[in-house]
Amino acid sequence: MFLQNLIQDKSFNVKGVVTKKAKKVGRGQKLVHNLNAQVGVKNNISVLKTTSLKKNKQQFYTFLEEIGVNVDFFVVVSFAYFIPDEFLQKYKNKFINYHPSLLPKYRGCSPIHAPILHADKETGESLIYLTNQMDAGDIIAQQKVQLKKQDTFETLYNNFLTSGPNFLKNSIKSLIQGKAVIAKQDNNKATFTKFITKQDGYINFKEDPFKIYCKFKAYKISPTLHTFKSDLESFLNISLKNINKEVKIKLVDLDFTKGKLVITSLQLPNKAAISFKDFLRSYKISK
Repeated sequence: MFLQNLIQDKSFNVKGVVTKKAKKVGRGQKLVHNLNAQVGVKNNISVLKTTSLKKNKQQFYTFLEEIGVNVDFFVVVSFAYFIPDEFLQKYKNKFINYHPSLLPKYRGCSPIHAPILHADKETGESLIYLTNQMDAGDIIAQQKVQLKKQDTFETLYNNFLTSGPNFLKNSIKSLIQGKAVIAKQDNNKATFTKFITKQDGYINFKEDPFKIYCKFKAYKISPTLHTFKSDLESFLNISLKNINKEVKIKLVDLDFTKGKLVITSLQLPNKAAISFKDFLRSYKISK
């Protein structure tokens, strides 16, 4: 959406796209190119597909030289690879980066999860100059986004997909026109996000119930939430039959009502998700 939005605006001339290489998908292991590569090819734009810029510096350098004459900016959006410092120096102040948070808050790789985890009332999006320090470059533009109580990672992600492309496009226009007010980040106020793993989705129910609910809203899509039989028995004060002690139980749907965490749906391995009532009916042994 970001790339397509820039291409559709005739005041821009998109010269090239750098993106991930195609990956094999499904039983047939068919090579599938990502959306940015497909959009680039469809619009007759040069596309470089890579697995690492650090390991393929010469290829990246050649590509930039081919498209880089009179290029105003290299726009970075959700790019998985670090750009080597030598390129940032050679093309100084030409690499600009869209980041879905109000920097310097939530630097790093999971800025959409973070405000959901912390029950923030607002977050936002930033356009910054790229530097060799993670998400620490000068701020070109920012825009606030209000959060609702029911917002999840998915709703916020979709919100950014809607607002982000126009924010990016308009911010670049302001920068080219000399209207952007550049501001340095206050590093003393910087906070950082982490790489999220499957282990982050583990729930033992000893945490604050509201924090668990926030974790559910942040991790529902990925890595999803899970617990184990003993944790669930302890939380519910019941015994469960016909379930291996070490098996992971997926928490499919949770709610938070009147200060209490409520399980509404869960799933055992190799089983369909079922309602909490049906789960108890099938597996509960009353104490």
